[in-house]
Amino acid sequence: MKYIQITITIAVIAMTTLLTSCNDADPNVPSGDPEILSISPATAHIGDTVTITGNYLGFGVSSASVKIGNNSFVGLNECVSWQTNQIKFRVPDSASSGDVTVNFSFTSSNAVALKVIKYPPIEVVEIVGKAFKMGSNSNSVDEFPEHVVTITKTLEVGKHEITQRQYSNMMRRNPSLTADFRVPVYNVSWLNAVQFCNALSKAQNLDTAYRFVGENVLWNENSNGWRLPTEAEWEFLCRAGTEGDFAGTGVINEMCWISDNSGLKPHPAGSKSPNQFGLYDMHGNVWEWCWDWYLLDYYSTSPTNDPKGPDFGSRHVIRGGSYNDGASYARSSNRTIPEILSNNIGFRIVRTKN
Repeated sequence: MKYIQITITIAVIAMTTLLTSCNDADPNVPSGDPEILSISPATAHIGDTVTITGNYLGFGVSSASVKIGNNSFVGLNECVSWQTNQIKFRVPDSASSGDVTVNFSFTSSNAVALKVIKYPPIEVVEIVGKAFKMGSNSNSVDEFPEHVVTITKTLEVGKHEITQRQYSNMMRRNPSLTADFRVPVYNVSWLNAVQFCNALSKAQNLDTAYRFVGENVLWNENSNGWRLPTEAEWEFLCRAGTEGDFAGTGVINEMCWISDNSGLKPHPAGSKSPNQFGLYDMHGNVWEWCWDWYLLDYYSTSPTNDPKGPDFGSRHVIRGGSYNDGASYARSSNRTIPEILSNNIGFRIVRTKN
């Protein structure tokens, strides 16, 4: 009989562990009707963690779920944590704004409103355009000549390179070779980048910047939507009022992740110092796509105001260097084109304010 009792006890413990794997609260749960007292935050983006506090929230009930809006559910085993008086869950892709209830055993709690924002949160900096010195007379031939360019527009600029979380929330996939939502998205084609810009613009009810005509991408310059920076805008943003090779502190190890200090892998966005405009990772971490086609001697004929690159080309410009490249590639004036397949390229977004 002792052996039978031990076997039964082990089985009960195993079943209890299975049912309560999403939380570590005391299994001696009081019973009653579920009640939500508060929800925080009351406005959340897809992927954000939301906390419900209340009473009798269905701890240990395998059928328990959180309902969001009309048709989105987060089950017990999908939560971040689930306890008698607190539930933490991530807002799923399928969620939309509406009432949140806790449901189990044919019982529902009171409803509390949650506003769901379908696009990912993106921190931006507003920067007024002005004249600056572009290029260099002392480096690669494609940087010749140093010349004055004027950015005539006010720009809203992503403070960081687009992260894996932001990209996957918007596009429902993550092309990066190693998944880490804190890190800039990479292994992104130029076309992937402009498609993201249009998708984010639509989600925010902005005009889309790009129109696709066959294999061609046309830019509506009057659009207020998100887009890639031109090469001139990118260098203006990178230099941030400086004229040397590196903005910010000017100290390479403080400003950028490059091959010498990165361990040959990308790092979380914003983990180095910002430049004078408050922008992070303009030097290093991952390459950044620009709108422009690449032309070696473009500077010799480019316009003074708001240059947009050649009308035609075979490959687009990338700027800023990466975790896999040396310091010379991360210089403010460096111009580069990618290999046919290059997995260390990401992007940053801008939009025109006026």
